[in-house]
Amino acid sequence: MKNNDVLIWGDVIDGELDPITFELMGIGRKLADGINGKLLLVLIGESLSEACKQLDTFGADWIFKIEGPEYEPFNADSYLEAYKYFCKTGQPGILIMAHSPRAMEIAPRLSVLFKTILTTNCIGLEIDPEDGLLRRTKPAYGGNTEVVYKFAALPQFVTVKGGIFAPAKPGSTRSEVITVEINIKNFSGKIESLEFVK
Repeated sequence: MKNNDVLIWGDVIDGELDPITFELMGIGRKLADGINGKLLLVLIGESLSEACKQLDTFGADWIFKIEGPEYEPFNADSYLEAYKYFCKTGQPGILIMAHSPRAMEIAPRLSVLFKTILTTNCIGLEIDPEDGLLRRTKPAYGGNTEVVYKFAALPQFVTVKGGIFAPAKPGSTRSEVITVEINIKNFSGKIESLEFVK
């Protein structure tokens, strides 16, 4: 990976792929093409084979799966460790997550770790042709207006609102699936999940 690659998090909840992942794939592919980079997708969870099959032809150059029972049930600390390792190793230029409850537990903490600027709940993303930086549009003042932000800090880090971007469409090119081994089996986090209420 390199600084003109786009990394997105495809969220898998109880073995099911979050549909917003296809929207992330769509905008991620467009941004990667705009900066001559690769589109990278990371999946974290206990059982990811089915999710990898669903996403196989939707535009990612590589699908990285970080798999193991230590990631279920969801715990923000263990996910944060996995993302910290992955971002340090790969150093992507743009990192995109859905604006979801799970991502919002991780994204602010991850932005602090990497001393970068997080822009949340974006409704528009595009590459500035003059400098290659990411322009991020988000609602402001109760949704009565829109504001465009641009920062040079890397990685350029955003969460996006669901139902805004067109989902990716399947093509003929298949993604390469790579298993990433991260040893967090003995990791002791600060958060203990006691109960999940649907």
